[in-house]
Amino acid sequence: MQVERQHLLRWGGLSGMLAALILAVMTAVGLAAGPASTQLLRPTDPALLADLMARYGGTVQASILLDDLFVVAYTGGFVALAALVWPRSRWLAAMAMVWALVTAFLDFGENARLLILAQGVGGGAEVTASTVRELALIGQLKFSCSHLATFLFALGLPRWDRLSWTVTILLFLFPVVSTLAFAVELAGLARLLVMGLLLALGGWLAWKRSQE
Repeated sequence: MQVERQHLLRWGGLSGMLAALILAVMTAVGLAAGPASTQLLRPTDPALLADLMARYGGTVQASILLDDLFVVAYTGGFVALAALVWPRSRWLAAMAMVWALVTAFLDFGENARLLILAQGVGGGAEVTASTVRELALIGQLKFSCSHLATFLFALGLPRWDRLSWTVTILLFLFPVVSTLAFAVELAGLARLLVMGLLLALGGWLAWKRSQE
């Protein structure tokens, strides 16, 4: 059991750090597509989303495919957090992991819907108000589930040193900042920053513990 946990910590930690790297690349790709790229993260305007699909179809598809890889990588990072929490509280680790997997499932669903639009499957990218509402609903549910996952991980994570305390603070902070991002546009940038730090430092913490 201990050997298996060390394995999960090592590879889950590396996966979390990889997720942070992919997030940075996705941010760069989004900047290349211009301000309208925020419609992929927070769709509000059918015309803007349709124009983004038409003008930057290749960039949009690249961003979506990167996000699929990001989902796989951050799921590995969540597994590492579950392995860290497991000795202290198995039921907290299990509950948090369930919400993490629901987050990944919703993220894949959102990406599939966007990719279908970007590729024009079944015709042109017909973006209606109903489409935007559907994407916004999936996006909000995805983040809300991730809030539950990170909060439960924060409750159960042992605090050994400064790094573990920092990760705990980020786990508690993420749901607050991310919830504000539903209504405050600038908070969306803070959400990305906290997410990136959490993945990188959480992954580093897990990898460090795997070496002990």
